[in-house]
Amino acid sequence: MIVKSGELPRIEKDINTTICWMDSKKLVAGTKYIVQHNTNRVLAKIDSVKNTISTDYSGTKEATQLSINEIGDVTIKLSKALYFDAYNHNKSNGAFILIDVATNTTAGVGFIK
Repeated sequence: MIVKSGELPRIEKDINTTICWMDSKKLVAGTKYIVQHNTNRVLAKIDSVKNTISTDYSGTKEATQLSINEIGDVTIKLSKALYFDAYNHNKSNGAFILIDVATNTTAGVGFIK
């Protein structure tokens, strides 16, 4: 990755994200997925689902899982460090997709905080 010296990306193995879930299987803690961030693929484990975000802007509710078409705050542990920016600062380097390991389908899209 080529960047300006004053704009170095963050390098971490644990990421806080907002995820839009698109799979009929629920997103629950402990499940393994592949995170595809730009051209990199990294094995990942869902650490926790913190809450769901209401689409009518009424706030958040505590949750332990995400169902299809739900949006929520999720913590993910990665098998190797990822070079990224927060989505609010750099949209192309702050977004990713989650790929189901068993079916190889896109299960969700995520935005790094």
